Amino acid sequence: MVIPLIGRIAIINADGYIVKGDNNYYFYKEPISINNIKGKMIGKLPKMGIVFHIMQSKITTGIIILVLILYYVRMRNLKKKSIRRRKEKEMSL
Repeated sequence: MVIPLIGRIAIINADGYIVKGDNNYYFYKEPISINNIKGKMIGKLPKMGIVFHIMQSKITTGIIILVLILYYVRMRNLKKKSIRRRKEKEMSL
């Protein structure tokens, strides 16, 4: 899995762009060419990196998927039960 590098362009020279990471004081040593730039950051989601880090674990991903499946099954059963009760109520009238 390739993790994208997000940095601010600090210096533009003939070799390319010198970038600085958001959370450090130093520039990256190697210049980045225009071909390596994939896009522009237009916003950020705080703490989203933690979610991606957690999701890299297969066990955690499996647990999250299992919880979502169980939630879906529970909601489906509650809806079926509600429909069944409504039909029984209509039949008794």
